[in-house]
Amino acid sequence: MNRFIAFFALYFLSQQAALGAEHISDHETYCAQKTSISCIDFINKRLSEKEYLSHDWLKIKSYQLDYLYDFQKFEQLVVEIEPLLAEQSKLPPIFCAQLNFYYAKSLQVVGPEAKAELYANQTVVLLEGLYEAFGDPLRVIELANMQVVFGHTKRAYQILLMAQNRFAKSKDPNFLYELNEQFANVFFGWNNLEKAVEHRITALEYARIIGHRGKMRIALGNLARTLQLNNQFNEACRYFLETLEYVEEPELASFRVMYLLRLSQSLYELHDVQSSRYYFHQIDAALVKDNYKEEYQKLENGLTHHLANG
Repeated sequence: MNRFIAFFALYFLSQQAALGAEHISDHETYCAQKTSISCIDFINKRLSEKEYLSHDWLKIKSYQLDYLYDFQKFEQLVVEIEPLLAEQSKLPPIFCAQLNFYYAKSLQVVGPEAKAELYANQTVVLLEGLYEAFGDPLRVIELANMQVVFGHTKRAYQILLMAQNRFAKSKDPNFLYELNEQFANVFFGWNNLEKAVEHRITALEYARIIGHRGKMRIALGNLARTLQLNNQFNEACRYFLETLEYVEEPELASFRVMYLLRLSQSLYELHDVQSSRYYFHQIDAALVKDNYKEEYQKLENGLTHHLANG
């Protein structure tokens, strides 16, 4: 795989906590080869055809892990990763770093957190080694990302400043996108939403240059949500509406539900009850995740009240 900076935005932004960054999902490019079957079925089929731990098997396995992570299948990720942890002495360092990275983040969701931090620390060591070996600026962003996810925002900020200074002449839109997303994550964690918005706007500019659907979805969604939390509801609606254009695939249905809810909330705050109700009625209630149900019910009650007192 090219790299594995992974994104927790849809989970962490909703919790007003630390976020990760999105990568250009290698599985999306790989699945462009598929025909009528789903991306994950295509990956699993190809994986079963390769020799265990061979170069090709590891490459396809990395796509599988990318897919499970992007779609927040954390329990399944743990199941897929744990047997490989004992094989690390046989695996390439970059693949080991991916395993530890995803394992740490998955354990942070499914527990236990103490074990998650243990593997996060191992990931940091691996990433530091990879950076020393290859001098890849994206390894630095990954280091910062792991610090943000586990609440070490001051340390993350120092790493990001170092990366910004050391690679000041870089014109790589991927690096500049990731750098600004991570700066935004740090300021978001410090509740400095104005600075977070500034960096998210810059990140979106680079995402547009890159033009990748997954990256656009994340950049737009992050910016829209941060604007919403900063009570900039008009601007939030604008970006939520654009985000909906990037969550049309069936596999992204649960994400679409979340963005529809956020858009409807923002319109409600603007007292545009008619438009709020229009988007709210597009939400499939069966796909509303547990951590959004209270917000969903509150908005439904508010819209019902307005209708009754129309």
